[in-house]
Amino acid sequence: MEKTDIHIIGLGNLGSAFLEGLMTSNKNHSIKVYELNNHVLENYQNKYPENDYFNNFDEFKSGALILCVKPESINEIFDQIKDKIH
Repeated sequence: MEKTDIHIIGLGNLGSAFLEGLMTSNKNHSIKVYELNNHVLENYQNKYPENDYFNNFDEFKSGALILCVKPESINEIFDQIKDKIH
């Protein structure tokens, strides 16, 4: 069975809670995390090195999207990923 890609955008309180929960669940998924703050990104890379981490959306492809950004940032994020979601 092929693993499902789960994309988490944002590692604030909500995004990190989703990541923590997914790390304790079954491993029938591949987690890809997107965070623009490099310091936060590095902390989670060290904590969960088995995931893929990005500070841009170039690698964003198919899968489930968990969008965890502040409302004032949503339009900027959508502008960057609008051609990659449907």
